[in-house]
Amino acid sequence: MRHGPGTQIQLHGSEGTLKYEFSPAERLLGSRTGDKKLKVIEIPSDKAGGWRVEEEFINAIRGIEKVQFTKFAAGVRYMDFTEAVARSAAAGALTDVPGAPGTSA
Repeated sequence: MRHGPGTQIQLHGSEGTLKYEFSPAERLLGSRTGDKKLKVIEIPSDKAGGWRVEEEFINAIRGIEKVQFTKFAAGVRYMDFTEAVARSAAAGALTDVPGAPGTSA
């Protein structure tokens, strides 16, 4: 059962609320304690970012950029996990994550 319209993440704290909506359009909303409703929070273009973990990891291997957010070992584990997901989906069955403790891969 779904408990809200669209795909979203909500954080509720003692000082207010943040809500990130993925669809139908990506947007960030927020309110402080006492506000009547959530307001759209505009993110300046120089502060906006996106998901680029894979791109950063590959660029680091190629020597194009230095890793800023993900250490190399964590990147390897992430890529192992991503590969296992792809293999599992292709086979329609469970698969081991390469290099994980207790696996033969």
